[in-house]
Amino acid sequence: MPYPYSLDLAHDWIGKQEAMRAEDEEFTYAVANGEGFIGTCGLQAHADGTHEIGYWIGEPYWNKGYASEAARAVLGEAVARFGAETLISGHFWENHASGRVLTKLGFRYTGEDHRWCLARQEKVRCLTMRLAQMET
Repeated sequence: MPYPYSLDLAHDWIGKQEAMRAEDEEFTYAVANGEGFIGTCGLQAHADGTHEIGYWIGEPYWNKGYASEAARAVLGEAVARFGAETLISGHFWENHASGRVLTKLGFRYTGEDHRWCLARQEKVRCLTMRLAQMET
């Protein structure tokens, strides 16, 4: 996520969601708890037929199981609603907590690449993963 994250950036991002859903490109869901909105979790379709899961949880809500719960729900949606057969994900190399979330869900490491990080405004080493076994 870009940092700082301005209200204009939020409006722009929210404004794109309907068109991305209509094109079957990306499906993003709000993550909420009893206090309200705390993050997002979603699924992005790639041209090669894979689907990539990603999530963002606000820092005050880290280490409380929200990312795991949201990602598990989106994985179920990926299979049931979209027929996703190959799910991939990844995390920046130093984000060990995100790696734990994904390995708990059954993802296994497949390699690494460098991906653009909006917050840092540079390419960052990313560890890539694939879901080892789809559950239906």
